[in-house]
Amino acid sequence: MASSWKPLPAHLSSPARLLTERLREVKDTRQLSLADIAGRTHYSKASWQRWLNGERLVTAQALESLLTQVGGDADALRGLLAQAAVAASTGASDDDAPDGPGARPDASPAVADAVPLPTDPLAVGSPAGPAPVGPLPVGAAPVGPGRRSPLREPRFLLSLANLAALVALIVVGVALLAAPAAHSARPRTTPTPTATATAAAAAAGTPDCVGVGCTGRDPQLTGCGADAVTLLTGNVGKVILYIRYSPSCRAAWAKLTDAAPRDTATITTNAGQSAVALVHWGYDAYSPMVDADSGTVTLRVCGQQPQGKGCTLPVSDPAARHWPSPGTPDPRSASAAVR
Repeated sequence: MASSWKPLPAHLSSPARLLTERLREVKDTRQLSLADIAGRTHYSKASWQRWLNGERLVTAQALESLLTQVGGDADALRGLLAQAAVAASTGASDDDAPDGPGARPDASPAVADAVPLPTDPLAVGSPAGPAPVGPLPVGAAPVGPGRRSPLREPRFLLSLANLAALVALIVVGVALLAAPAAHSARPRTTPTPTATATAAAAAAGTPDCVGVGCTGRDPQLTGCGADAVTLLTGNVGKVILYIRYSPSCRAAWAKLTDAAPRDTATITTNAGQSAVALVHWGYDAYSPMVDADSGTVTLRVCGQQPQGKGCTLPVSDPAARHWPSPGTPDPRSASAAVR
């Protein structure tokens, strides 16, 4: 479904702006709603709304999830994300001013976590005061009174850093433009049979594991997420916890949304299995799977964040339930209060 998009923020760098526009095209050309994309990628509707409105730079994990579950030009989108991350790390944007404090917009928190911004260890001295004190660069001669060496001038050093970043961006852009022409001639690495089978299963929506064979594996990459349902939900403060279950794989996993970095959700079974979903950056995460095939299995998800800890109610033997069709939630599933 075509969307009426609002204008992107003016401070976005060219790669970030182009990346956001390409992501919008993926959504519109496939006639998907934000809820559709959230359901397929396991990242919340709120997160995709921020990414598609240019408020935050999409994470690499979320982009890979979109490419796997929805599709798109993988090489182009990955390249644009790499360029946007470099631009954010150097503070580049379409309307950057060359000098003046505060002229460079801050990077978004998601990018700042993934690519730390460089810092200038030299303080800018007063025009009337002495030059900054510190060891001279290798090969530099001492500077007499009233003179400043250009190699010790902070603005000169910053200019060299910006020039190096600009050259790096140009090289990456040229390589991306040349990639399609060399695509047919470039030798391709033959994937392993296991990786090929897993990718084919995920693309076809056919799972390649069942029960104990899914233990510790990614529900998205194995195809188990295609028919996933939510058994129960709970809350720890504003964080939402989910017990997710695949009827075809007979496996379960934890998920949390509206979270913050370092928040966790852990799924446990009465057989002693557990798996942890940890938010590294962004707002969402899901865990590897645990075996839920046994008729005696009991599942529970507990969340941990600075404000406290809470758990969902337990769920027993989800494999014994009647699941009408893939993707249809069980009418008996309900939201559980934190105990």
